[in-house]
Amino acid sequence: MKPTKVIFKVKNLSKSYPGNENHYTLKDINLDITQGSTIALIGESGSGKSTFLNILSGLEPPTSGEVQFNNVSIWNSTEKERALIRRNELAIIFQSFNLINSLTVWQNIGFHARLSGKWDSDLAEQLIETAGLKNLLNRYPDQISGGEQQRVAILRAIIAKPKVLFADEPTGNLDDQNSKVIIKMLLDMINSIGATLLVATHSKAFASKLDIKLKLKDGKLKSS
Repeated sequence: MKPTKVIFKVKNLSKSYPGNENHYTLKDINLDITQGSTIALIGESGSGKSTFLNILSGLEPPTSGEVQFNNVSIWNSTEKERALIRRNELAIIFQSFNLINSLTVWQNIGFHARLSGKWDSDLAEQLIETAGLKNLLNRYPDQISGGEQQRVAILRAIIAKPKVLFADEPTGNLDDQNSKVIIKMLLDMINSIGATLLVATHSKAFASKLDIKLKLKDGKLKSS
């Protein structure tokens, strides 16, 4: 049985943007996220999925409401405190990969873990083998395929052993075959470290493999 400790608590969360204050991208959202759960966040393009992930991960402030991570209010913390939470407790996988082009695959994989002091050589070796990247470690991001770049981005996040992993359309730029590989690899790796996973996705195949499915529509979050 998975643990039921609440790791994220979202209270009355709303988000609007300057110049359009009467339109709420997110409106009065309340949500408890338990440790070890896997959650699919679905909704049409422009429904606020990326905004929601950005607010929870401390990258973008809400207009009102509160986000608590392990009983710490993220948006009542300083930017330095939020940066430390992101570095030490969270990881984010972006649709556009966000690899560092001047670093090799090997250097990109270790970047987050070394920064947070969580580098684990044995885990790295195991996951690199699983991801099929062993022969690509000395290459640069522009020398490998999109599917391979996404594997590197996933490994960079997982090797840092985050408590929570956010993934924003991680298969959005991939074909069906690469998407299947990425989904299986990501879920296997998440299970191996016991992290909480929150994924914004259009993929019904991906969403069907997660514990909880939530839908964003008209600023509201509902079970799907």
